[in-house]
Amino acid sequence: MQKLFYTPQLRIIAVSSAALLFLAACDTTPSATAEPTYALSAPTLEASPVFFPLAPTSDASEFHVAGQNDPTAAAAVSGGELPPLPVGTTVLGDPRQQVIITAGDGAQLNASLYLPLSGEPAHPVLLLAESTDDWGSFPLQLLDEGLAVLSLDLRPNAPLGDVLAAFNALPSMSVIDVSSIGMVGAGAGAELALAACGIDIPCGALALISPQTASEQGIFAYNPRPLFMAAASDDATSTAAINTLRAVARGTIELPVVAGSGGGAPLIAADTSLANRLAGWLRATLIN
Repeated sequence: MQKLFYTPQLRIIAVSSAALLFLAACDTTPSATAEPTYALSAPTLEASPVFFPLAPTSDASEFHVAGQNDPTAAAAVSGGELPPLPVGTTVLGDPRQQVIITAGDGAQLNASLYLPLSGEPAHPVLLLAESTDDWGSFPLQLLDEGLAVLSLDLRPNAPLGDVLAAFNALPSMSVIDVSSIGMVGAGAGAELALAACGIDIPCGALALISPQTASEQGIFAYNPRPLFMAAASDDATSTAAINTLRAVARGTIELPVVAGSGGGAPLIAADTSLANRLAGWLRATLIN
């Protein structure tokens, strides 16, 4: 028998041929899979010939929650005071805007804001009484003098924090110049006004109308800034309080004589001469 001898060249050829036969036996081409096609179909709608925009029928104020969806309030820094939040719509030609001030304990305090139409920064006067209506037209009189007015309706047994909240709400308005403010307290508001001006509030003028108590400590803290005090001649309690405060006051004092009876903010509303004198004094003290 004749023996076969494999040379290296023949061995390479044999291995290559075997590999080709193996690959030829394997069909590696994937079979085509049918892919679904989609055709969009829908009823054709004819374009409307006329566009009828519908205005909202609901009152936006129904969905306004003070301090929650007000952009300025939402942007307040942590621990900052909320600005006065407008309530309702101002009547055309009426400079009075009803606002709400949030007190430190979360209570909603009613107030009225009067801003000069000039748009120029104005010194504010903070009025403290049971109701803005008790002042009559006095806020408008101050407005005519070039002063801004924030009249706070005091709640029963109002704490000093309510007055501080009202003052701290003022710097948020660009038309208010809080470098010096006027404070007018009537009745129970007189005690609060004196206490507030005796701390860090920059009161340049303080008026006490029919004060019921005499806080000498409050006057010591307020001295020597200008002071205005008035009471009806028949009001023995307020007259006694004014005399006590007068004895320890060290600044200039304005003491008009008011004949008759009455007291508090209604005394200003009923006495034109007294209202004129107080308005002129506030203007001269804060602006001139």
